[in-house]
Amino acid sequence: MEGQSGQSPKKPVWIKCRASESCPGTQAEIVFTQVLNPNTPDGGFTPEQGGRYVRYKCLTCGQPFHVRS
Repeated sequence: MEGQSGQSPKKPVWIKCRASESCPGTQAEIVFTQVLNPNTPDGGFTPEQGGRYVRYKCLTCGQPFHVRS
């Protein structure tokens, strides 16, 4: 199977490009996702540290950007 990386093709998602204000792009592919653990080492919980970090690549301009939610 020459030329295959073992990963499925990435499906574009609808999101406004945040890499530059002038880019009209509305589709990007997800490059990286990380869940931020809200637990402290001693077992405590701090919700302001939780959430998710998603890195995108705009399919119009090709520039990367990220969203933290």
